[in-house]
Amino acid sequence: MTGPLAPAGVAAIAVLSAVASVVAFAGEPIACTTVPVSEYASFLVNWDDQAAPVFLAAIRTPREYAAVFHPAPVMGNRRPFAPPADFYADSMLLVVARVVDAPAAADTTLAVESLVAEGEDLVLRYRFTPPTAPATHTVKEVLLVRLPKRVAGRVGFIENGERVGDLRLSAGEWAAPQPRAD
Repeated sequence: MTGPLAPAGVAAIAVLSAVASVVAFAGEPIACTTVPVSEYASFLVNWDDQAAPVFLAAIRTPREYAAVFHPAPVMGNRRPFAPPADFYADSMLLVVARVVDAPAAADTTLAVESLVAEGEDLVLRYRFTPPTAPATHTVKEVLLVRLPKRVAGRVGFIENGERVGDLRLSAGEWAAPQPRAD
């Protein structure tokens, strides 16, 4: 056989396909959804974004949510400040946030690529695309990911292919940097 699919070419394609399958399916995929930040009338706490450019959290209780998000009461608002307490019976939230130049209205700066379980650990892969338009101010861009509640030893966060942080839930570390108790 000659031509573009000669035996050596077919073998190379088979090897590449096998490698791609292993990479694509490393870990058990976890069903998740993104929650628009506008779902709740609250704002993310401040943190030193110079020392820690990425804020990370795994929220499993109303108390953890209240430590990370504060109510933003506005006249005429009908949105809840937080998920209802029973939300946490079967769901949890992963939070990724960055301070960025204010993006154009249609820009998406943070987007989920995948969420997988690797044994007792979770790994969230997401894409960060910094805004390119000039801005006169900065904003907190927040990615909220809802997933079925599960016991996890660690949550790893991978941004654009690079590990940016880990939360060791089994050691009590559920946010980084840890929010101040105000």
